[in-house]
Amino acid sequence: MIWAISAGQVDLAARARAALHGGVHRVLVREAALTPEVEALAAQSPDRVVIHSGVAGAREIARSLGCGVHLAGREDLRAWRAGFAGPLGRSCHSVEGAVDALALGCAWVFLSPVFAPLSKPTDVRPALGLDALARLGERGAVALGGITLQRVAACRAAGAAGVATLSHVLADEDPAATARAWTAAWEGRG
Repeated sequence: MIWAISAGQVDLAARARAALHGGVHRVLVREAALTPEVEALAAQSPDRVVIHSGVAGAREIARSLGCGVHLAGREDLRAWRAGFAGPLGRSCHSVEGAVDALALGCAWVFLSPVFAPLSKPTDVRPALGLDALARLGERGAVALGGITLQRVAACRAAGAAGVATLSHVLADEDPAATARAWTAAWEGRG
């Protein structure tokens, strides 16, 4: 499963639509606020567009559109679960945190950084490595941090449920073509 994460791209709705058309499985919208165009895309594809909890009004928007919500690692999962019936995911920075989040009912977890992050060159946290993905076994996690096209197959082989990228796909000149390449790599065709 390929996740594309937004990072302030101009014309995000068009880029996200192209990425989804190209084969990206989910787009995580991580903006301060949603444009009407992004809201329209989310309404059309609520099972493929996920709203980050940092988006202004995320709970209400996700509830009205039927989208899932991705929580930052510091957010209280139980409090969100109490007021939101939709799918929830969470960012985790350890295997133990991922196991806990899955046990508390998260539909997905991002485990990061698997490799040194490309989008955060000043991030000094040690990379967790492929063995962290393998330790989660069949529960799986979405690998984030330093994921390149060349690392997709290794993440899947290590047991990742998916890979996520902030530095590629939505940021690339042709999101649909990049999405096709990443999907092919995930499926072992690339």
